[in-house]
Amino acid sequence: MINKTELEDILLEYLKKDDLELVEVKVTNNNIIKIYIDALNGVPISKCAEISKFVERKLDRNKEDFELEVSSYDITAPFVLPLHYLKNVGRKVEVLIKGEGNSTQKTIKGILKEVKFTDDGKEISLIEVSETKGKKQEVYFIEESTIKRTRLISII
Repeated sequence: MINKTELEDILLEYLKKDDLELVEVKVTNNNIIKIYIDALNGVPISKCAEISKFVERKLDRNKEDFELEVSSYDITAPFVLPLHYLKNVGRKVEVLIKGEGNSTQKTIKGILKEVKFTDDGKEISLIEVSETKGKKQEVYFIEESTIKRTRLISII
């Protein structure tokens, strides 16, 4: 079976040069490899093809056959990286706030106004979301530790 950790290490080094983020790598027992990447301004298909060719060169099909898929992170998927918050400032999001255990206490739907980071700049500490209810506008300052899930709301 293809080693996921080794593959991630190979990808991280390669992606750094293009300011791309590795979102996730999945490797099944059948050696089906799915690589999800993202960037502040999105990822063109040509870049996915380039990464696919790079991975193909690094792995030996004669030693172990595999199926490979490289794509940008799904716009409808929950945010998993600080990058996802940054690239969606000004857009409508849905934020689920944690309740007791694993339950959802509250859902906020509004415009993501601001993202604040920890002192080291690597983690999100707080997000600001502005929600409009009728003529009333509420502003929420949400600590990262209380967020269960955040996702972009489709405007289609």
